[in-house]
Amino acid sequence: MRLLTMPFISSAEFLSHYSTKHPDGALFCRTRTELEVDEPVLVEISFPGLPNRALVRAHVHSLEAGKGAWLVIEKVDSSTRDFVVGLARGEIEVTHPTERSYSRFPATLPVAIRVADESDTKQHPALAETRTGDVSAGGVFIHSETPPPVGTRVQLVIEPPGEADRFSLEGEVSWIGDGGFGVHFSDKRREDNRRLRTLLRRASESGRVRFAAT
Repeated sequence: MRLLTMPFISSAEFLSHYSTKHPDGALFCRTRTELEVDEPVLVEISFPGLPNRALVRAHVHSLEAGKGAWLVIEKVDSSTRDFVVGLARGEIEVTHPTERSYSRFPATLPVAIRVADESDTKQHPALAETRTGDVSAGGVFIHSETPPPVGTRVQLVIEPPGEADRFSLEGEVSWIGDGGFGVHFSDKRREDNRRLRTLLRRASESGRVRFAAT
């Protein structure tokens, strides 16, 4: 999947490239990259006032020869879209922005989870296999209707498509939200953590994200 970077000099410039004519919202991306209609892409949006770069999944809706392409944002990232648009319009105010240490990539990947502390398994048995919502070098969001309590230590196995090896990671449940929970990786020095950081760095540098399945 291609990664398209869209930096704007102001929120007004962002809004000038955004259209509500499509029900899911569309962005016009000025690019010389050869794209195809219906091609899935990952879009990185930034403008002054946006606390962190926003990454959303989209697909190419139409092309304008020599100018660029209209990208329609996928429904799965509608909450991110609404936040970015609301902030640009002045409808949302961020009073205490927190800068993330790592970029988060939207990615729906299979993940197997189990509670690391065996003494907790009776109260919080191993969770069924589920899927991630996004992933970064520092942690991951996991979809679940029965999340473990904050502070629970968990072991994860993530299997990105196209990767020869899976990632075995350990972390702690750091927060619980609507539809799932966030895990903060506990030991970033482990081999699989280093491999994940390398994979994400190469994705940013190459403009292609192999693992960002939708």
